[in-house]
Amino acid sequence: TGLNLYINGDVDRIRRTPPQVAGELLRANREKRIPHIHASTSPSIYFYDVNLQLPIFKDKSAGRKLRRALALAIDRPRLIREVSRAEQSPAYSMVPSLIRGYHAEARFGAGTLKGDIDEAKRLVGEFESAGNARPQLRILYNTLEAHKAIAAFIQDQWKTHLGIEVKLENQEWQVYLDSRRKGEFDLARAGWIPDYSDPNTYLELYTSDDLSSDRDPKRLEAKINYNQQNHSRYNNPHYNRLVIEYSARTLDYLADTSKRAALLADVPSWPDFAEVIGSKKRSNGKTSWEQFREELPAYDSAESSDARIEVAQRLRMLLLEMAEQMLMWDLPVIPIYHYTTSEIWPPELEGIGINEREVHPAK
Repeated sequence: TGLNLYINGDVDRIRRTPPQVAGELLRANREKRIPHIHASTSPSIYFYDVNLQLPIFKDKSAGRKLRRALALAIDRPRLIREVSRAEQSPAYSMVPSLIRGYHAEARFGAGTLKGDIDEAKRLVGEFESAGNARPQLRILYNTLEAHKAIAAFIQDQWKTHLGIEVKLENQEWQVYLDSRRKGEFDLARAGWIPDYSDPNTYLELYTSDDLSSDRDPKRLEAKINYNQQNHSRYNNPHYNRLVIEYSARTLDYLADTSKRAALLADVPSWPDFAEVIGSKKRSNGKTSWEQFREELPAYDSAESSDARIEVAQRLRMLLLEMAEQMLMWDLPVIPIYHYTTSEIWPPELEGIGINEREVHPAK
């Protein structure tokens, strides 16, 4: 309807290019045949929350294997090509590659669909070998044809590759929000538009205010106050400390000898540290932990406060990178794709341009 209004000259701009024609219009725009469409990458992300309160997902080892299998067994490029059709970017992490100073990369996946599917099948096999029955799952989404099409595609992927049956359930917006808030879902469609250009705006979503080292599950659960967006009910005290404490107060932790020592001792104490943070190499051949330790002397030897702040910012980004590695190892959330922004306005309309928040004050 919006596109037809634009074509007929009844409106001067539409904020969403219809997915049915987005791919064709974007190609035409690149070929400079239709100078009306304006597109760019977006920092927003489309994903599924996983309800960690369900018994099948709650078990630390088996639940993680099942979540990882589900995340791997989605052909994201095909989904974008055939379903969403707006040239979005496949997401294998929460934080996009648009944030200056942050080392964004795929945090899960082998790099090939076949490799990912083989790994997913192996993980489901291990899940069943631990005495778990292959589950039947339910995807909850708010009523919209685009969400329905994506959910149906993923439903088929999980049935075809993993033999897992999935039911789809749509609810109107307010009912859907209430169901997510109450945890009445298995997997739920979600999206996030960042409030500011920093990894924290994505990573704080899955924090809670429990920073204790109490390992008793019952006592721990009683103390948890989840972030209001943490519908997965993910709680990892190590993750919480990285996001809420260390990266939020980096200068404080670097300047205080005892606090720095506590940080350096705490991060490697995460039970999965050796398998993830301590072994996953970055593009420069070093782990994020090795990079962090190498950067520390530069902070101590900095000759001015500005120089110290510059080093502290690099160290802060590395702390957030380690937090994202934890999040993408535990996978309480399954990233699907990072959005593109595509709006339509005529060439003669001046003083307007694409920006990450899609905000255009009409003044």
